[in-house]
Amino acid sequence: MGREEFEEYKEWIINIESKYADYAFKSIEIEFLDGTSFEDYYSNVFNGDDEFNKDRNRYRTPLQVERDRIMHSSFFQRLAHKAQLFTSERTSLVENRLTHTLKVSQVARSIARGLQLNEDLIETIALGHDIGHPPFAHVGEIALQEWIGKKIGENEKESEKFLFPEGPPKNPVLKLIKPNLRNDAESYFTFGNDPDEKLFMHGRQGFRLLLRNYSFQTR
Repeated sequence: MGREEFEEYKEWIINIESKYADYAFKSIEIEFLDGTSFEDYYSNVFNGDDEFNKDRNRYRTPLQVERDRIMHSSFFQRLAHKAQLFTSERTSLVENRLTHTLKVSQVARSIARGLQLNEDLIETIALGHDIGHPPFAHVGEIALQEWIGKKIGENEKESEKFLFPEGPPKNPVLKLIKPNLRNDAESYFTFGNDPDEKLFMHGRQGFRLLLRNYSFQTR
């Protein structure tokens, strides 16, 4: 029965994504952080005895699951308290990161539809793109950059000493990632790994937050 359910689920996804162009990413091509393929993971889901897990996956693509994980995370909800834009007193318009992100996701879906890309993938990226942003938009990012620079200096060794006085910790999140990708992933957790990287970059911070959050959840 489980194999039949898996094949039905796979056929359902292929049918939904058949409208996408040949160059668009398809859900059945997905590979998780630990190297597990779509086939491996979802065949186990539908061959298992956990009916709740089956039901929560049955009518969502893998990318919709990731989208929902972002939307229901505390990181996403906190965007409502992070200002992006202030206007003059005459209009009194204040844009926060949450309203900005929701607008971006709709624009992104429209572009994806026009280009016949995977709309679920594009929406997921759009919803997560500002997760790591501090309050006060790029002004806040600049302020953090200046504060960190004064606190620990621009020297890589000094920054490591300040952040990890007892040496860099073994990050358990990296165990989720297959060995041949760990070095690349670890660089996202480390200051000074990229000569063009500032001490605080909201894109990197968003990646760190979501990847760390991933380790405390099941798919």
